[in-house]
Amino acid sequence: MFCGIPVSYTHTNEEVAKHWIDQLVKSMSDDDYPIEVQSKGRTLKRCKQKIVACHSSQVSNAPTEAMNNLITRTKRIAFGFVNFRNFRIRVLLYAGRVNWDLLESARPF
Repeated sequence: MFCGIPVSYTHTNEEVAKHWIDQLVKSMSDDDYPIEVQSKGRTLKRCKQKIVACHSSQVSNAPTEAMNNLITRTKRIAFGFVNFRNFRIRVLLYAGRVNWDLLESARPF
């Protein structure tokens, strides 16, 4: 429960999502909350249509964000790679999805 509102993302009803966001934004704009919470409330208000669209379509970009996170972490530790092919192999190894048939010259044996 957040600000007296039960937290649930399992519904697909756009009207419920709109109402929930409106109530949350109204609650977060209270002057009793820290400025950071008020700022998040304004962000929710700006992103309301995108959040509602997520509830109706049930589509997420989480897999893409996960892969971007993996690549970014790999870049941080692979600062010595100057060859893109080697960097690509490193990313695939970290992802655990190496198809060695596609990487003819990079066999592990």
